[in-house]
Amino acid sequence: MLFEFGREEADKYGAIIKEKLSGTVISKRICDDGKPGSLRYEAEKLNIEGFDHFTLLQALEGMIRKSMVKEVDDSHYLVL
Repeated sequence: MLFEFGREEADKYGAIIKEKLSGTVISKRICDDGKPGSLRYEAEKLNIEGFDHFTLLQALEGMIRKSMVKEVDDSHYLVL
């Protein structure tokens, strides 16, 4: 079986991320950490128990393959 980074997280959290963050640009840049639009800020905003910024990163990567997220550049995602 081929390993796909973020596939499980996208399957588990993709629908809720799309519902709550549709149209949001999310930054994975360290200098944006904790600010609105950052991985940490948006993960906390989702308020899912056991869900953190790394889980959001994994889910976003998996959601790219499902055409639910577009990678704007090497440090930003757009939730479609």
